[in-house]
Amino acid sequence: MANEIYQAGVFIRETLGASAALTALVGTRIYPEFAPQNATYPLVVFALLSSPDRNAVGHNRRIFTEPLFVVRGVANETSWVTVSLIADAIDAALMGANNNGVLSPALHVQGAYREAPLRYTEVPQGTSGTRYNHSGGQYRLFVHTNA
Repeated sequence: MANEIYQAGVFIRETLGASAALTALVGTRIYPEFAPQNATYPLVVFALLSSPDRNAVGHNRRIFTEPLFVVRGVANETSWVTVSLIADAIDAALMGANNNGVLSPALHVQGAYREAPLRYTEVPQGTSGTRYNHSGGQYRLFVHTNA
């Protein structure tokens, strides 16, 4: 059976990367888990939060999983303008998105929906006041396995 979580991450990366509005803002700087050291900003980072499974009765495989990902834009500027535009582009790309069964023969992303918005500021210790604004949301994917 396909690894649903890995494939769900591939789906997010490909869906975001296919958004002209988002790539106009961040280029190809869309990263799973964390951005590389010395990354250029602005950028997008996404990571898994949790994933409840729905199992069939008996010894059958999982039949459905609902991974929840945090997907956020990050900009190192004092204004919220850029990161808010990134959050809007993320939302436009992911809300209701599905893969129509083409990501994997055994995996169907039936839809993606935002469960909660996200917005916060980070000022890492020792960065001389460098400010990183984060904005995006928590997105639930509905993933059906066909194996």
